[in-house]
Parts: sequence; C-alpha cells; structure tokens
Amino acid sequence: MENHELRCAIDLGTTSFKAMVVDHEGKVVFEKQSRITMDTDASGAATQKTDEVWATFVMLIKEIADFSNEQQKSIAWISLSAAMHSLIAVTNEGEPLTPVFTWMDRRAQEKAKSLWEDPDGKTMYERTGTPIHAMSPMVKLLWLSSFDPDVWGKKPRFVSIKEWFWYRLFGVFEVDEATAGATGLYALREKTWCVEALLRVGIKKEQFSSIVPTTSTREMKGGANWDAFGLSSPLMMMIGATDGVLANLAHRALTSDRMVLTIGTSMALRMGSERVITDSALRSFCYPLLPKRYVVGLPSNCGGVVIEWVLYELLGEDRSMTSFQEAMIRIQEIDTVSLYCLPYAVGERALLWDEGATASFHGLAIHQSKVHLLRAAVEGVLFHAYRIYLAVTLKMGQPNVLILSGKLFHIAWIAQFCADLFHLPVEVSAQEDASMLGALLLTAYADHAPIFEEKREANVLMQYVPNQQATNFWQERFTRYLAIAQHEEKSKAITRC
Repeated sequence: MENHELRCAIDLGTTSFKAMVVDHEGKVVFEKQSRITMDTDASGAATQKTDEVWATFVMLIKEIADFSNEQQKSIAWISLSAAMHSLIAVTNEGEPLTPVFTWMDRRAQEKAKSLWEDPDGKTMYERTGTPIHAMSPMVKLLWLSSFDPDVWGKKPRFVSIKEWFWYRLFGVFEVDEATAGATGLYALREKTWCVEALLRVGIKKEQFSSIVPTTSTREMKGGANWDAFGLSSPLMMMIGATDGVLANLAHRALTSDRMVLTIGTSMALRMGSERVITDSALRSFCYPLLPKRYVVGLPSNCGGVVIEWVLYELLGEDRSMTSFQEAMIRIQEIDTVSLYCLPYAVGERALLWDEGATASFHGLAIHQSKVHLLRAAVEGVLFHAYRIYLAVTLKMGQPNVLILSGKLFHIAWIAQFCADLFHLPVEVSAQEDASMLGALLLTAYADHAPIFEEKREANVLMQYVPNQQATNFWQERFTRYLAIAQHEEKSKAITRC
C-alpha cells in the first residue's frame, strides 16, 4: 500500500451507517456516521426505506471521496460490514418490492414459534446454525408469503441490504458467506443453500444470490453511480462480512480462550471456533467468517436500544441536553438496593426466545427517582449478559479473558462492574466500531498488507481485573435478579397456557 493510498470500511448498521478511513499505517484519519430512520409500529414492524438507505450509502462514499480529494490521496480499498438478517424482495433488475426488513422486525414471531415446535425446525437449525426466530430471513419469508401474496407471486429475488447495494454497484447478485450464513437458508457443512430450508419456505435457489468468500473483491470504476460518488480514481471494493464476525476478527477472538461481549444497539456474546457448533437447547448461532473459522455465540435484544429507551423515552431526557456518556457517569454512585429491571423492551432472543417479552421494574419505591431507574436498566442489561455467559460457557468452557466492545464500556465503572460480575480480567476495546476494523483487516489479509499488525495491546483502551469482594456482592445481586426473572418467565408461561 502506497503512502498516498487510503483504506475505508463502511458499516451498514441497524440505526446508522458509519464510515472509517485509515492511512497506510492504519491510523484513523476520517470518520463519519449517518443516522437511518427506523419505521416501527405496534404490530412489531421495524423497517427501513430503500431510497433512504441507498441515498445515505451514496452520501457516505461522496464524503469519503471529498476527504481523499482534499488530502490529495486516493482510496485504494472499501470493505463492507453489515448488520445481520436484513431482507428485501427485489425484481431481477434490482428494483425493490418491499422496504428493508431488519432483524428487529417481530411480525414473523408466530411463524418462528410454530416452526420451532415442528421437528423440521430443529433439523434446519442444526443444518444452518441460525436460530429459529423472527429475526431470521428464512422465518421472515414464511411470514411474507402470507402477509404480501402479491409480492410473493412475482417470484422475486430475496437479498440483504448489502447484496442490494452490491447489485447496484456491479450489476451482479452476490452474497458473502457470512451474510448467507445468517439467513437460516445456508447449509454450514455443505457450504451451499440448504435444500430443506428452501423446500420448507417454497422458493428456489435461483431466487438467491451466488455465494462468494468474504474476501471477494470487484473493481469499482465508472458506471451509473460514478459521478454521484465523486471518486477520482478506480478502487477495489471487498464484499466483506457481517458485523458480529468482523468484530471478533478485529479482537483476534477466533478461538475459545477469548470471548467478546458487544453492546451496541443489541448485544451478543461470541467466541471463535474452528468447527461448526450448534446446540438446539441454547439455540446458539454459528456463523462462518473464513475457511475453518466460525463465530459461535448467543444474540440478545437487550443492548443500548433498551438503555437509550429508558433514558430518552421513558425518563424524557433531552438528547440535545444530556449525552449518553454524561448520563452513565451520573449514575455511577447510585445504589439501586432492591430495584431490578428485566430489560426485554423489544422482545428477547437468548435466552428467552420470546418476541413478545416485555420490560419491567421490580422493587420500585417512592424514595427512588429517575437515576435509580436508569441505573437499574444498565444493571439489568449486564445481568442478562452474565446469564447468557453462564449458558455459553457451560457448552464451550470458560475463556481466559473477556473483551468488552462498545461505547458503553468506555465508562470506567461499567467496565469494572463487568470484571467483578463475570469474575474475569477484561479488556476494553479502544475501537468503538470493531466491525469496521475487522472489515479493514480483511483487506489487509487479501493483499498481504503489513498494516494492523501491531501488538494486540495497541487496540486495548483499558484493562480491569476483578475484585473478589465486589464479585461476591454482584453475584449475590445477580442471584436475586435471576430469581425474579425466572419467576416472571414461569408466570407468563402459565398465563399463556
């Protein structure tokens, strides 16, 4: 890589698109984030407008191009990261027939429930490594066939948001193995579309894209969008992978001795594996990244979206007046005592697998105020993370270190809380957007570039070790939290019967 060349990663997230540009030494020289509108309603819909997401993508590349032109440098690579489980129906010419269905869309929950109760559901999970849940594109397709028979009758192609962008850029329908691996339609061991899943949904493999490696590249030059992008010279674009597996790559967490806890909009606990691992009792995911490299773990809806909901919607804080970080610092010394929050405001995946789950506060008393509710919500999210951790490690064994990824963990007391609760040494990632660093690493691997080869510690913001006294205290509090959670889950199950 020449001194005048730059590399860029673009992350197609659920609530925003982000771009990061680095120079030949791997130093970040430009960053940009653009919010994406999420259309939601009481039915469980969570969609994005296709024209808005494409316009945002074009604008991001335009701003990257403007920056590189100002610096009199050229963009050598763009690598893509994307949130998992998005789905769009398009014509063979790439014209969208539906909005973007995101992983948060819960309208397929009844289809997920009935499929999981069917023996075929567990078989398909074991074949594909994708949990049977409303987030899964395969389950969404079962729902879409009855929800919108007009679209279904047109026998459209079904693509992720990244595939749709790729088609608009290069005129070919291709999907990287990681994105395909999160559809519920990809046979992990055979590395092709799963025949049983296709038959169950009632579609043909011709309605899906060709599967390519995560390191697959195409040259970007000219074309209908060239002027809109403002690029001054051709570049290589890498199809990349999904955000979760790329985050593990960025943290060098490709074996079971290093576990990553990521909290962004949602939450996930992930470990690396050299083989396919599934567990129908846990419904853990197993997604491919590179040859003989998989990322295994459990996903949760209980992430930053819940904490921000409590802060800005439930408690009515003004976003322009109170930053997320300020709010977290303000609650550092708050003792919730007997107040607990079950943080299932947007339904839940692991370990409940209940799209209809709801949030609740327990032990609320008149002497408590907004700060107690917010602190309880943060603790509730982290208690739930620990509950997932116990389930994962029972299957895969305990890691030697826990890597914390996301802006929430840049708050010192929260990172120490995790070290104490999990009773593990923790590393706080210096990179808030690890998936973009992972996307950049893929480009470095592809052309054998020496960048990003600095010591692992260079990407560590802080390290914390557990305090035994604090561990005893927080694990006792967790035991009470777990008793409340299990009692409520049992009560709801009885009510539904």
